[in-house]
Amino acid sequence: MFKLVPRRAYNNMLRTISFLLVAFAGISATGSHAEPSPTFALHNSDTLVFYGDSITEQLGYCRDIESYVVSHYPSEHVHFITSGWGGDTVRGGHGGSINTRLRRDVFSYHPSVVTVFLGMNDGRYTVYDPPIFNRYVTGMLHIIGAIRLALPHARIVLITPSNFDKNTKTWVRTPSYNNTLLRFGDYLKKLGSHKSIQVIDVNAPMARALTEARKTDTHYTLTQDGVHPNDAGHAIIAATILEAWHAAPSDPIQLTLGKQTLVYCSLPWPLPKDASSAKGYSAAFDTYAPLLVAAPGLKDGMYRLQMDGTDLGAFDAKSLQDGVDLSSIPHCPLIAQANKIYAMIVARTNKWHHFSKGDRGGVAKKSDLPTVAEVHKLQSFDHAMYVLDDDIRLAAAPGPHKFLLDPEQR
Repeated sequence: MFKLVPRRAYNNMLRTISFLLVAFAGISATGSHAEPSPTFALHNSDTLVFYGDSITEQLGYCRDIESYVVSHYPSEHVHFITSGWGGDTVRGGHGGSINTRLRRDVFSYHPSVVTVFLGMNDGRYTVYDPPIFNRYVTGMLHIIGAIRLALPHARIVLITPSNFDKNTKTWVRTPSYNNTLLRFGDYLKKLGSHKSIQVIDVNAPMARALTEARKTDTHYTLTQDGVHPNDAGHAIIAATILEAWHAAPSDPIQLTLGKQTLVYCSLPWPLPKDASSAKGYSAAFDTYAPLLVAAPGLKDGMYRLQMDGTDLGAFDAKSLQDGVDLSSIPHCPLIAQANKIYAMIVARTNKWHHFSKGDRGGVAKKSDLPTVAEVHKLQSFDHAMYVLDDDIRLAAAPGPHKFLLDPEQR
């Protein structure tokens, strides 16, 4: 029978494990993992609900944000709920009216943070139209008012509609549709300023990345069909949100030539393989994706880098001065651990999605009056998901890693 580990006991257990590993290693240890900043938007014991349409239901940026938080702050427990539904607008959709969706898929979890990522469907895939825009405005104001009434202490985050890419094969017949989405995003920014709500623009970073990428690859895209982001698109959305939330990037691991260094370091950011195509095209992604190991002050020449007895390769002095990205070395021992974390997050979110949606036959069925039993069933299953959360965070706990840098033998 599963028994949930209390949050305080779990955090103490992680700290105890780390202390014992240092004590028994008998080697001078340094820490290179990220510490939660006082300005980081997510706090220990937060419950975060990602609310949105099919872009949220894709789970991509949600998994990417969770994998970063888990891998960089494993002792901080943040519970993640993904409540996306394909076709949704500010009025709701196939999953029920907006009031049904909010009651069942947001309020029932008593979240402390709610992100609202809507708008792609609200523009009706056409040129800017004032009546359509007004319906979007009215619906967004209703969502904010309903959340503040039901969850007065929750932090609301509004995310602008993502980028529409007219240069891909898509069913959208309006090439200028992104201009409509930009108008929606501009409104959100003004609304956020007026109501003291954080608004995160994900459209502009995607557009900048596309412009940069197409300097060398005219067919590069961040979407599957002009609308739904691919893995690289979701990674840029996630990195943009993390940046806006003041997440801490990994500190470079500093090595001394010829001296074995024991380091407790964060994992490389666990991401799907195809997300790496965004590397070099987005400043936010470049900030959060790397895990650098550096050795300043080396003389010109080649140097051999080892980690936990594994040969990571030979690198020149300049590369080590700038920092070698461990996440780009496939056989780095940290990569396997990071991939395991991501696979566990995928498995958990897939179970959750199947249970709640089940090809539209799950417990989250369309109804303006969801039954008490339906809500309780969702909550019970969600409670069981805490067991998997604990497994993921234990697997992400930073362990001691031995680094050794020596001159390359000629």
